[in-house]
Amino acid sequence: MMQWLRRYWTLLRADIQRGLLMRKSSREELESFHEGRHEALVLTLDVGTTVVKAGLVDEQGRVLRISSEEVKLHSPEPGAVEHNPRELWNCVVRNIKHVIRGYENSIHAISISSYLFGLVVVDHEGKERTNIMTWMDTRCAEALEDVRRRADVSELYRRTGCPPLHVYMLPKIIWLKARRPEVFGGRYYLLNSKDYIISKLLGTPYTEFSTASATQMLNIHSLRWEPMALELADVDERVFPNLVDSDKILDYVKDNVAKELGLRDKLPLVPSVYDGAAFIVGLGGLKEDIAYTHLGSSAMVRVISRSPVLDKSESMRLQTYYLMRGRWVPGGAINNSGLTLLWARDSLCQVEKELAELTGINVFEIMVKMAEKVPPGAEGLICIPFFTSERLTSIRGRAGALIWGLTLKHTKAHILRALIESTAFLLKIFSLALEENGLEYKELRVGGGGAKSRLWLEIIANVLGKTVKRAEHIEMGLIGDAMIAYVALGYYKSYEEVFRSFKLTFEEIKPSTELIRRYEEIFDRFNKVLGVVERIYSKLEPSGG
Repeated sequence: MMQWLRRYWTLLRADIQRGLLMRKSSREELESFHEGRHEALVLTLDVGTTVVKAGLVDEQGRVLRISSEEVKLHSPEPGAVEHNPRELWNCVVRNIKHVIRGYENSIHAISISSYLFGLVVVDHEGKERTNIMTWMDTRCAEALEDVRRRADVSELYRRTGCPPLHVYMLPKIIWLKARRPEVFGGRYYLLNSKDYIISKLLGTPYTEFSTASATQMLNIHSLRWEPMALELADVDERVFPNLVDSDKILDYVKDNVAKELGLRDKLPLVPSVYDGAAFIVGLGGLKEDIAYTHLGSSAMVRVISRSPVLDKSESMRLQTYYLMRGRWVPGGAINNSGLTLLWARDSLCQVEKELAELTGINVFEIMVKMAEKVPPGAEGLICIPFFTSERLTSIRGRAGALIWGLTLKHTKAHILRALIESTAFLLKIFSLALEENGLEYKELRVGGGGAKSRLWLEIIANVLGKTVKRAEHIEMGLIGDAMIAYVALGYYKSYEEVFRSFKLTFEEIKPSTELIRRYEEIFDRFNKVLGVVERIYSKLEPSGG
């Protein structure tokens, strides 16, 4: 086996050396020290579903240091995907302590972003009554059907901007009330993951408008808790934290918590926005007429608008959330993006994993190089990548992927190519929805771990028929959090000014006229296969597992 691996490595080495390779480790710590004294730094937090990151960003937008650590997901029953809130907090604590070492007195604010769609119940003193149900948790799919029976979901969409999808807090509350009514006794709060971290830092729970707008509990027009949703969930608005602005100093980190973390006294906390919105700010400030994409385990495509634009079609394709300063971010997100390559790595690519161990090359780089050798369309192979449930109303919370057209000529490399292309096809569904609702855009700016792959970006450019601009730094969420904090602190007067001052650079990838036409044919075939899958799912009973 080892001789075969060495021969395989020899064949791939020349290709791999031409790419930008990513070293792997179980605990990723990217450190880049800049010489000199830094008068004002922002400590940024990105609380992700699988990884928690802490970073230090200076007033020129330079990321001085990043520390990251995987956070454990728990599945106590079928369909459950939870965080233990104390484990999540302890992960935050470790990363903060590590990243600030040597810079304690230079930090002027802490700014936080987090994943959406979490739910944890805490009592009035902040003690946890439940784990955090994450967006990957599918148990509340049955509660979504209850919402569909009891309410006009089109009207609920018009009020909240959130289509009837099981990921939101509303069906989670309904499901949890039916299964664990005891956690709703006495005084309690319903928090998202970010609200929980803020409550640990300040001693009081708050939620900012961007995160609240993605709960299906907030009216997207008035930015107040929506009575229709409150009635469906059978809760009072007092169980939610106070709503606050994203780019203003909220309060100071509690003295005892600051001491525990090694932070200076009276450190201002700026709430910032949710993780995808932080990427948007980092990629463009508040610039309109362009679209923004984050490529990670999940992916999104969104634009900035001055009003809450909703999908005019019955499909309710657009998921419209609030950003800040009278701006919204209509668009769509998909659950199954880089997640599909994680499945392929663990289920199909054992040899490639061994090769990665042997050579020190990241396994995903090897997988992408394999996909590069397959022509567009993967020679007729189509993947509908619903390994987890997807954010399309037609799927109704179901999960189950399909690889269609598999023949004897197809190889592992064809499957990898089809998986990568499937992300672009799903993003195109939302891109078309934006354009059909009057939200045209000129270019697509991309960040995130998936943006390291030029092949992925070329496919997206050709499928969408748009110029793609890749950010020089992949951690645009941390940079966006820092921009928001520096504006809140008064270092910059506007987002246009801070964006110019950060001097961010982008690599441009233009689409090919020939490949645009080729991918239009392939996308048409993808849509036909997707339609068959949707009809099958419409006949199935919802499942929480």
